[in-house]
Amino acid sequence: MGDNPLKPAKGSAVLFFNSRPSASPDERSMHTRCTVLEGKMWVAKSFYGRAIRSGTAQSETGRGDCTDEDDKCRRWAATGECKKNPVFMISSPDYYRTWRKSCNAC
Repeated sequence: MGDNPLKPAKGSAVLFFNSRPSASPDERSMHTRCTVLEGKMWVAKSFYGRAIRSGTAQSETGRGDCTDEDDKCRRWAATGECKKNPVFMISSPDYYRTWRKSCNAC
């Protein structure tokens, strides 16, 4: 078992993102699974692609992600969503959003 094993819970899911917002690989996403000793294991795979053009990927230190991905961003920020719901509006280490500009997070 690894350092941080996940406990199964009915109705839960685990998501793995294998690249950072800059499109560079995220080695922390590498994982393995334990053998199922009883019951069944269900797996649903979804693959998402992102077009990468030569010279457009930003370095992690360059943070070229100060954008808003929706026209409603300013309105949501004005109603306090940046503080009420920061993971959705700004991001977390595990979840990336690009509404950072309206939230003054870049």
